[in-house]
Amino acid sequence: KKCNDAADRIVSADNKIDKKQVIPMQMDLSDFDSVQTFAHEINQKVGGRKVDVLFNNAGYGPPEVEPVNKYGLDPSFTSMHISHHLLTELLIEQNPKLRVVATSSGTHQFCSYMHPSCIDEEYLAKGIYSPQSKQKYFTAKLANVMHVKEIPIHHPSSIAIAIDLGWVGTSIQPWMSGQVTPTSLGWMRSAEVGIKPVLTAILQPIEYFGDRDWSEDGGLLINSLDVTSEPFSKNCWRGKVSKPIMEEIGRKLWEKTTSILKQNNCL
Repeated sequence: KKCNDAADRIVSADNKIDKKQVIPMQMDLSDFDSVQTFAHEINQKVGGRKVDVLFNNAGYGPPEVEPVNKYGLDPSFTSMHISHHLLTELLIEQNPKLRVVATSSGTHQFCSYMHPSCIDEEYLAKGIYSPQSKQKYFTAKLANVMHVKEIPIHHPSSIAIAIDLGWVGTSIQPWMSGQVTPTSLGWMRSAEVGIKPVLTAILQPIEYFGDRDWSEDGGLLINSLDVTSEPFSKNCWRGKVSKPIMEEIGRKLWEKTTSILKQNNCL
């Protein structure tokens, strides 16, 4: 119902939009079978046309302790990263020139203050399979940035951009809704303002992002002010969480995620 209601609101907001152009579909990112079914069905729903832009925007505030899922994995990391990776691979297979945009959140920067970071060798070996973590959301958002960095390197015809939205009032936490909220008090930006860097990433032509060798340099990061930068280039990423170290962990995360998906017969 929520999906259908959202589609109706999109159509009613602009009389130039044909209802046939807005197709609500369901997908459960906690279930790899559901992701594969979605990727197969979307091609049929759009009449055989290719998907041009994939916006990976799944995110929720997970509890500190959450039982592992049927795959033996942390459910939050499954939904917010591994299934993103799977869906991206399936759609790039249909369209090698796919543009991938991901909401990484400014909270991924918090991992730079942890030594080691939220994702390190131990996390790749054990943490993905653990039901307990104090920084699950930060970890997933860091994984989103690492994923975006790696996509064009593995798929040279594609481009990928992560969005550091900063602090935007959404419905991800209960205290963000109601009559008196951080947004209404001016402490957080509204969703209408916060969406701007997302639209930049989705709609701007590739030339907007400069003379870039995406297959060599990998994906970009756009912050809340619409400014592009290299992932892990801020001063906070140094020492044991320096840019080269995080990029190496990102490569290993790609390999680990691919291995998990192959073990579950998804790739």
